[in-house]
Amino acid sequence: STVETGDAPVAGGALADGRFAVVNTFSDSVTLVATGVEARGGEIQVTGLVPHVAAASAATLAVGGRSGERLVLIALATGNVTAVPQVQGVPKAIVALQGGRFAVATETATYIVRERDGAIEAESPLTPKDLAALGGQLYALDGADLLELDSALQLLQRNALPEPADLLASGG
Repeated sequence: STVETGDAPVAGGALADGRFAVVNTFSDSVTLVATGVEARGGEIQVTGLVPHVAAASAATLAVGGRSGERLVLIALATGNVTAVPQVQGVPKAIVALQGGRFAVATETATYIVRERDGAIEAESPLTPKDLAALGGQLYALDGADLLELDSALQLLQRNALPEPADLLASGG
C-alpha cells in the first residue's frame, strides 16, 4: 500500500514502537508511519525548521533542520515539541544514545543533548560527516578516520580507513 507523506521526503528511520519517521523538507513536517496490513501516516508539523535529518529514542524524536530553531525534540506519544536545544550550525547527523541522550553533529560542532530537557551536556569542535552508536559507544566519521568518542566527546580511539567515507551505519 502507499502511505501519504509530506512534500519532499528526504530521510527516515525506524522507531522503537515499530513505526517509521519520515522527514519532509518542503512541508516542514515529519510523517509517522505505522506499517502492517493497513499502513497509515500521521503528520507532525515543525514549521520553519526545513527538516532534513532525524533520529529517535524509545520516547523522543530529534529533528534537525536547515533554518529556524535548527533542532527540536518531539515526544512521540503526543507529537508535541518538548525542547529546543541551543545548538550552533545546521545539524548534519543525529543519533540516539543510551541514557536518554542524543549526539548531534552540526556544521560547526558536535553536541551531546539531554533528551529530557534539551540541555547540552557536552560540546566539541569536531564536525564529522556522520555519527553512529553501537553498544553504548559513539562513533564519528571524520574524513578517512573512524573516531570512537566518550560521553564527553573526548577521543578514545582513532581508526584510519583505507579511503574517506560519507556514511556510517550500525546494527544492534
